[in-house]
Amino acid sequence: MMQSPVPATPKEALRAIRVFYYAMIIGMLLFAIIVFALSFLQAPSITDKAETDTFLIVVMIIAAGCIMAAHRIYGKRINEIQNSGMKLTGKLEAYRATLILFMALSEGGGIFAVIVYYLTANQWLLIVIGVVLLSMLLKRPEKSKIFNELQLSSEEQAELN
Repeated sequence: MMQSPVPATPKEALRAIRVFYYAMIIGMLLFAIIVFALSFLQAPSITDKAETDTFLIVVMIIAAGCIMAAHRIYGKRINEIQNSGMKLTGKLEAYRATLILFMALSEGGGIFAVIVYYLTANQWLLIVIGVVLLSMLLKRPEKSKIFNELQLSSEEQAELN
């Protein structure tokens, strides 16, 4: 199995984190846009009102559960990073792993909502998809957020600037 190269400097690590973040957002958006466009070309597979309502409830429960789990795990792992005593590169690697997990959990609920939208064409699912995307967008890895979340020292902050 091939391992991804470890960034040599903290600035490179931050750049890698940002590239990953935007790739996840763009991937989710493109998938949602393509499925939305395809839904206009074909009638929904599931048209029974009771079934579409059931799917809506299931999607809301799964998406909410994924977002809540993502936030809980993210907070726990950020706390662990703060108290770890690692060097800056180690903190950034741990932060990247934490962000990957957060984004994957959130995106899982979102992709499920997009697929169910394709099957049912239930417009309420667009709100669920929007909430998932908003949750992902709010975790944008900005320097100031990383400084605060990881409680970086002024020396560590200087390395990233």
